[in-house]
Amino acid sequence: MIELRNWALTVEPGGRPLARQYDNRTGWLVITGDIPEGYDWYLKVLAEGDRYDEISLARVEEGIGVELTRAFLAVGGYYRIQLMGVARADSDCVRHTNVATVYIPPSLSGDGTWPELPTAFGQAEARLISLNAHPPIPGGNGFWEVWDLESGRYVESLFPLPAGTGGFRVGNGLKMENGVLSVDAAEQVEEDNTKPVTSAAVYVEIGNIESLLRAL
Repeated sequence: MIELRNWALTVEPGGRPLARQYDNRTGWLVITGDIPEGYDWYLKVLAEGDRYDEISLARVEEGIGVELTRAFLAVGGYYRIQLMGVARADSDCVRHTNVATVYIPPSLSGDGTWPELPTAFGQAEARLISLNAHPPIPGGNGFWEVWDLESGRYVESLFPLPAGTGGFRVGNGLKMENGVLSVDAAEQVEEDNTKPVTSAAVYVEIGNIESLLRAL
């Protein structure tokens, strides 16, 4: 277990290894304890042979952490780790913890390829791709809803919709599902139905009319 108290990391002595070399998505590195708010967190890693990496950590239930992959664990042996916090309100405000040491038991197959670029770069790219795939949408309370990366869903933002568009009511013939406005079409033509009908329903009715005409 790794704990943060007063900007100091403590590794539980004699604890079980975080993972073994080349383990992949079977465990997490989690830092618990006193996690200050208002920071983005990065873990600086120095493996044996002066192999350096920098990993972005996300909020998890127990604190902050990251799922371990074979790319993080390409080398066995001792890893020196240091936590870095970057203030969201001012990215020039950066604070570091002490340096702690963890041990990754090696595999029989030897060392693999260490990442050439810090892992945090690829993580940032993945976040941008996810945000691009989920653009802001109008919310029902007069504010934009934005995609939340940690929860994987849309949440209400602090940004109001343009004047005249704050909030909306879904009328007859429309429906709102998961933030998507679409036509609420009927599958069958029925008397006194105010909904638009699907093309399939139209063709069914045309077929019924043709059958009626042939019977005359």
